[in-house]
Amino acid sequence: MRKSLPHAIRSPHRGRRKVTSRSPRRRDFLRAAATPPAFETLKNRPRAAAVPAAARGFMMAMSLVAFYMSMMSEIEETSQAEHQTVERTAIADYRATLREPSRPPSKGGNTGALHGHALNIGGVWYNFLALGAQKWVFASDTVAFDWAWDSLQNYRNIVRDSIRVWDRNGSPVIRGNRGSKPKLRTAQTRLPARRKEWKD
Repeated sequence: MRKSLPHAIRSPHRGRRKVTSRSPRRRDFLRAAATPPAFETLKNRPRAAAVPAAARGFMMAMSLVAFYMSMMSEIEETSQAEHQTVERTAIADYRATLREPSRPPSKGGNTGALHGHALNIGGVWYNFLALGAQKWVFASDTVAFDWAWDSLQNYRNIVRDSIRVWDRNGSPVIRGNRGSKPKLRTAQTRLPARRKEWKD
């Protein structure tokens, strides 16, 4: 008869033996390998280190807000200083030109499209943008407004909210399209599907 090993158990299968370890170190190693590691969660993470970072972010945001407010006040003061006023007077000419891509009547037309309006007073042109081609000032009216030069000192831009109009009887009136829209046209007009409908 074979001599059995001290750490061996006989298997029912002939010629095979299953070896098991009784060493405490091996058992601890296998147990540690089978147990998943305990990861640190956000709830258990200390928040003492996050408080200074939040305070620094808050102070930075407040400083940016203060800087923005100071810049806006300077811009408003500069714009007010650059504004010039045209006192109540009559106009010599009035023009309106389309500034957006044109649309046929079947696609909405140009009634509510953005137009550039120009007033001629004493041989000098003043400009502003508004919806539609309706005149804000008639030939028999008188008008007063504020205006300012553009960045290149080429055009006299009217402050649209400052326009005041009086009719021939001296009564204040409101003319033109005073509305606005959130989005302007960008796509050009597409040609019709049929070639015979194309126009030069």
